[in-house]
Amino acid sequence: MVLDAGVVTRCRRRVHWEHDPAAPQLDPLPENPAVEQRKADAQAHRAAIAKLLAEEFQGSGWVEVPTDAEPEERIAATVAALQQGVSVISGGLLPVDVEAGRRGGAELLVRTPGGYVPVIVVRHRITDPGEGALTTALTDLNPDNAREDPERKVRSHPRDQFRLAHVVELLRAAGYADPDRVVGGVIGLDADVVLWHDLLAPSFPGEKSTMQEYAE
Repeated sequence: MVLDAGVVTRCRRRVHWEHDPAAPQLDPLPENPAVEQRKADAQAHRAAIAKLLAEEFQGSGWVEVPTDAEPEERIAATVAALQQGVSVISGGLLPVDVEAGRRGGAELLVRTPGGYVPVIVVRHRITDPGEGALTTALTDLNPDNAREDPERKVRSHPRDQFRLAHVVELLRAAGYADPDRVVGGVIGLDADVVLWHDLLAPSFPGEKSTMQEYAE
């Protein structure tokens, strides 16, 4: 059994029922038009960000993996780009980590001196007015350039951090994670900056890091 990052924020009992052959058979939930619209809006948002960044990075190491291809084809294309050391991989799908039961990818995989870090694109606001968030400009995907933002503070979205942790573990299993930069970036609804999360920082109750909380 392999799971994607979405399960970390879903009802655990529902996830169990969906994957346990001995669990009660559940009737499919009826389609919710509002949910379908949100999915379509999120897809359009991701496509718009990809187009903008492609124009910025085209010619300097940008590879776009077709998200409508079969999973095996997407994984093969992603691995080929990782092996080539491409600067930015859009739409990457990582090899399944069978041992840990993980699968998934990220909107962007960004090369750093020691490997790759994930950047995800979400359709909700990721910062509030304030200060202290670690950000870079939207077209700056280098986590080493992140600085404390005097105009923005982090808006709490644990699911974003868990998804980043999930992709970091997939990168580790595939042998492409940056061991010196356990970080991940998020581009939100406003698409004005990249918000960077230090996934080893004590950001959860009990002084736990994102990676520790995710592991539990």
